[in-house]
Amino acid sequence: MNPRENKARKALAKLGYTMQERTNTVDPYHNGNYRILDSFTGNIVAGENFDLTLEDVEKFISE
Repeated sequence: MNPRENKARKALAKLGYTMQERTNTVDPYHNGNYRILDSFTGNIVAGENFDLTLEDVEKFISE
């Protein structure tokens, strides 16, 4: 896990979210690798199809 990803995970945890990373990296239909879940309900908040990039996750945190 790279430092930016680790920082994003910690920031999301403080906000009550969890970041999941796609395990199947060979997918020609999607550019992103992440999605964000509500830590308490498990509901997907953003990136339902693992279509968020790390930059998208960082933007979500800053909003």
